[in-house]
Order: sequence, then C-alpha cells, then structure tokens
Amino acid sequence: MYHIVCDEYSNEILHTPSTKTSVKWLEVPIQKFNCAVQHFVDLLKTHDANITKLKKLQQWEELQKELANALKTVNQLTYLLNDMDNLRNQVVDSEISKFDKLIFNSKQSALNAIKIHQDFRIRSRLPASIGLEDEPSSEEQDQKLQIITELSEDIKQKEKLAVSMEQLHQDAEDIQSLFQDLAQLVHASLVENF
Repeated sequence: MYHIVCDEYSNEILHTPSTKTSVKWLEVPIQKFNCAVQHFVDLLKTHDANITKLKKLQQWEELQKELANALKTVNQLTYLLNDMDNLRNQVVDSEISKFDKLIFNSKQSALNAIKIHQDFRIRSRLPASIGLEDEPSSEEQDQKLQIITELSEDIKQKEKLAVSMEQLHQDAEDIQSLFQDLAQLVHASLVENF
C-alpha cells in the first residue's frame, strides 16, 4: 500500500509501503487529496481565464507560458487521480465503497475540470505562428480526451458495482439477523416445551 503525503513546499507525493488498511487510517491522505484537487481545479480555471485574456491581447510569449502552466496543472490533477487509484487498491475490500464515497466529489471535480480544459483548448485553437513546442498535437489531445471520458465511465461503473456490493453486504447482514432471531425463537419454544 502507498500512503499519500503531500509536501506543501515541493508538491511531491511521497510513497511508503504498507499492507491493506482501513479507511479510517487514510483520512489525512484523503483530506489532502480533496484539498489538493480543489486547489488545482481552481488553478486550472485561472489558467483558462488567463489564456483567453492573453489570446485577446495577442501576448504570445505570455500565452505560451500560461499554456505550459495549464498543462502542468492538468498533469498534476492526473497524477493525483492515479495516485488515489493506487491508494484505493490498498484499502481493505470491505471498505472500498466507503473510500469511493469520500473521494467521489473531488474525483469528479478533477475529471470535469480536465475535460472542460481540454474542450476549451480544442475550441480556442491558437494561430500557427505561436509555435508551441510543448503543445500536444490535436491527435494527442483527442486521445487524452478519450482517456478522460473512458476513465469517467469506468468510475461510474465501479461506483455502481460498489453500491451493489454494499447492498449485497447489507442483505447478508439482514439474513444473518433473521437467522439469529429464528434461532432464539426456536430455542425459546424448546425451553417452553420442556
């Protein structure tokens, strides 16, 4: 298992090996994930607003820097999502649905922000004279957008599965409770008959 520790000064994620663990021991990494996602989503929105402004002003050098920063922010969000998926794989199986619920809003927010940014980049094509070396090609952007869409669909399927598993677990507990009640009734009737 990998515990996520976000170092505020370097923005690096540190990994430490461990065994499967309960969600209650992951509250701090989950809170840091939720906080980091919100920060990067807000930052990405700011980058998009700055890109629009710089494009209108035709400040191409500044625009290039802003695009590079936006791409770094998208990469950071993607890294956080992947890191949280790795952490999810190390959660005790019976608590995976609880883990999913704790990160659901942040995960959806990150995926939506990435998708909105990719759509924004596609809609606001830049003139060829800018010549961005780090700028991904249209095909690469389309591939990334496709991956994001597939990830979003995969998350929805996993969430449905988690809800089904939780319901199944609840049903099993209800059946066990019924059998215990039945056993008590049988025992009580046997005691009365003797």
